[in-house]
This record gives sequence, C-alpha cells and structure tokens, in this order.
Amino acid sequence: MSGDVFLQDLATVLVVAGAITVAARALRQSPIVGYLAAGFIVGPYIPLPVFADPERVRSLASFGVVFVMFAVGVEFSFSRLATLLPRAGLAALFQMWTLALLGHAIGGLLGFGSGERIFLACGVAISSTMIVSRVYESRPMGREVRELVFGVLVVQDVAAMVILAALTAFAATGAVSMGDVGMVMLELAGALVVVALAGMLFVPRLIRTSLSQFGPEAVVVVGSAVAFGFAALAEAFGYSTALGAFLGGVLVGESGVGDEVEHIIRPLRDFFAAIFFVSVGMEVDPLLAIGHAPAVLLLSLAVILGQLGSVTLAGILSGNSLRTSMVAGLSLGQVGEFGFLIAAIGLDAGAPPEIHALIVSTALVTAFTTPLLVEWSEPIVRAVSTRVPDRLHQIVSDHEAWLARSPVTGALSQAGRIAWRIAIDGMLILGIALAAAIWGPTVVAELYGWGVPFWIAQVIPAFLALLVIAVLVVAAVRATRALGRALEDEPPRSDG
Repeated sequence: MSGDVFLQDLATVLVVAGAITVAARALRQSPIVGYLAAGFIVGPYIPLPVFADPERVRSLASFGVVFVMFAVGVEFSFSRLATLLPRAGLAALFQMWTLALLGHAIGGLLGFGSGERIFLACGVAISSTMIVSRVYESRPMGREVRELVFGVLVVQDVAAMVILAALTAFAATGAVSMGDVGMVMLELAGALVVVALAGMLFVPRLIRTSLSQFGPEAVVVVGSAVAFGFAALAEAFGYSTALGAFLGGVLVGESGVGDEVEHIIRPLRDFFAAIFFVSVGMEVDPLLAIGHAPAVLLLSLAVILGQLGSVTLAGILSGNSLRTSMVAGLSLGQVGEFGFLIAAIGLDAGAPPEIHALIVSTALVTAFTTPLLVEWSEPIVRAVSTRVPDRLHQIVSDHEAWLARSPVTGALSQAGRIAWRIAIDGMLILGIALAAAIWGPTVVAELYGWGVPFWIAQVIPAFLALLVIAVLVVAAVRATRALGRALEDEPPRSDG
C-alpha cells in the first residue's frame, strides 16, 4: 500500500511539473519557475484535487542535492580548488558577514529578539548551489564566473557546517562557546583531509577502469555509488550530504574523465533536481507569506542587493574583473537550502513561526528572481560599467594585473605553483595530525572492542597517520628543492 501511495506522489509531481514547465518554457521563463509553481499546486497549503505528501517528496528531493553537488564537484580538481579558494574564500566570508549583518538589522526592524535575529541572519547568509547550477545549465557562463561563483558556494557549504553546529548548541543552551566552534572546525578539516586522501587512492582509478572496460552503463552505477557513498559518509560524520557528494565529485574529476562522467550522469541529475525544486515550492504557506509580504520583499531586496554589492567588492579585491564580480554577485542573490535547516533549528529552539516563514518565503522569491537577474546580467553590468569613472576602471584593471603577477595566486609561474603544492602538503600534514589527535582514542576504543589487543590498537592509528605524514613530508621536501631551482631560473619581475 505504501508503495502505491509513493508511486501516486511521484506521478502527481512529475505530471504537474511537466505541464507547468512546458507552459513556463512557452512564456520564456526558466524551468525553475515551473518547478516552483508546480510545488505550490501539489503542496499541502492550496486546496486543489492534486496533492503529494511533502515528506515523501522531500526524501526524493535529497537525491537531487546529491547529484547536483556531485556534478559541480566533477568540474573541479584539488589543484584548481587550491588556486581558486583563496580568492573565492575572501568573497564568501565577506559576503556571508555582510548578509548576516543585513539580516540581523532587518530582524531588529521587525521587532524580533536577539536570539531570533541570529537565526534570521544566518538563514539568509548562504546561497543555493542547486539554483545556480540549474540556472547556469540554461544560461552558460564563462569559466572565470563559474569558478568564482562555485568557489564561493563551496566555502559557504563548509561554513554552513560550522554555523549549523553553533546554532544547534545555541538552541540547546542559549550560548555558543568559541572553543566548541573551533573544535567543530578542526574536526571538519580533519574529516575532509582523511576522506580526500583515502578517496584519492581508489576513486580516480575506479572511474577510469569502469569507463574504459565496462562502458557508460557501468559509469552510471559506479558514479552514483561514489556520489551517494561519500554523501552517506559525510552524514555519518555528522556533516552535510551535499558536502560529501561534492567531495566525491572532485575525486571523480581527478580521474581525467570527469566530462564524460558528468555527461552520463546528467539525466539522473536533472530528474531529481526537478523534484527538489518542486519540494521547495511545497514548503511555502501562501497565506503566511502574504501576511508578511512587506517583510519578505524587504528581506529579498536585502539579499539581492547585499549579495551584489558584497560579492562585487570582494571579487574585485580578490583580483577578478568588474564584470566577473558583478555577474557572480547577481548569480548568488538567493537564499539556499541551508536556510531551511537553520529555520527548522530556530523553530525547535522556540523561535516564532514567522522566522521560518520569512526565510522560506524569501528563498522562494529569490529563486524566482535569480534566473531573471542572470539573464539580465550583461545589460546590468554594461549599465553600471558606463557610469564607473575611467580612473576607477584603471585602478581595478591594475589591481587585477598585479594579483595575476603575484606568486601568491599560484597561477602565474612555476615557482608559484610549486609553492602552492608545498602549502597544501603542509595543510594535509596538519590535518592528519589533528585528525589523529581527535579521533585516535575513538579508533583505539573501537579496535579494542573488536578484540584487538590494547597495545596493538594503540599502534595501528598512530602508525597509519605517521606513514601518510612521512609520504607527505618526502613530497614537501622534493617540492622545496624544486622551488629553489625554479626561483633560480625565474627572471626577476619588474614592478612597472
């Protein structure tokens, strides 16, 4: 019986979403608009004869998050991330801080208490990888824009883990310890390093073998297994399934056949992504949203303009062009799926339902506006660019060129690239040491519980950690020697 009900829900969602999406296409609107409208129709708040259970649809929607984050990860490699994240990290941190301040200020204007304002501020500070990915499917962007945008989104997803942990503690105790936040960050860094190192040993080779020996059919199964396997692993550690799926995608990207894998997985990704957006539309109570329409519009405007201004400024300071930075800011002008989780934590902590309604309604409004802003991004950039003084254009151009020449970016010279490799090796060594310190006692206890003698249980994790660290130290020493040779061969740079 439950299987029949599940099938009815799926059929209802797909039929309505398909019909609405065709109409949206005919009106030259993004498919996302059609999916969101379909969510209104099949959701629990509008009394129509078509209805799907939100919990069952939400379960299917989680597959869409995994597939989309996996596909985003496939576009990257660890070397590209190492080059990209210093720039994107500045933009992401500045953007989140700006949006949090705006959300907190608007919460004060609406009369919320200090704790409630914290949930509202954090809820609007993180953008949506799902929405941006789908918009970029229909409106492709250049590599510089994509790298900045998805770099920001990756940093946001990592920061969201810390934010969720801190808010959960705040909901339980009414206070947040900086020591607890620091421990969460150390544990997260250690988990990412350990999982990435372990995955590098077998995932790229597994993907290459599957494609070359068994063809696309095997890649569908193996690629999906990697996506959901790493998502489940991340969830087991207490982190986001989206972050785990992204890491699995990065490891697949290291195989050298990431484009082929992404092409094969794309139909599954599009199918479940559509269900995800339908589930977002089902979250909104129209009556509650209409009752808070002025506040929703104010918050939506703050998100759009706040993202545009903060990402543009931080992007320029990070060495990106005015155009790249503005298009990235327009692309990120929405509230992401982490906002729903933050709103739910707020409800559990006793925050009024209005906080949940504001965050979810703002997410819906900005999901509608993002495709339009991306579509109009070029005219908007041209309109702003023509009003920027020539002197400011020159300053931005000189700053971009100066950062491009700086070895700090790691993109300019052989010496810069080697320096980044040494830095990465150092971070990996630190991460493994931290992971061993944090989880070593737990591993020893588990091994001892399985019947392993205590002294052997103590030796095993220490030996494995030291073995991996030794390999990284050797690599760092060799890279240091190569850096010395590269600096001797590299001609001096002129400051002019």
